[in-house]
Amino acid sequence: MHKERVYNPGLEANVPSVGKQIAEARLRKGYSQTDLARLIQVSLYNVECIENDKAVPVRGLLIKIQKVLECEIVMDGPFSPTDLAMKH
Repeated sequence: MHKERVYNPGLEANVPSVGKQIAEARLRKGYSQTDLARLIQVSLYNVECIENDKAVPVRGLLIKIQKVLECEIVMDGPFSPTDLAMKH
């Protein structure tokens, strides 16, 4: 299975947020947020929070998202792995 990069790896300064990368990959697959939520077994609210950068998925969920969307999500953007909790 070929994994497609969501951004240009040479432009780290321009790496989209994790949520934006996920939303773009989801749309390329033709999935709705509801479809993605069902496929990764989380609530629609969780997908909405992730895509709107109100939350960053924990590692296990990120791996599941990447498998379902067949893409690589880069955590070097505005929201890095150190920001794994819900933002207030």
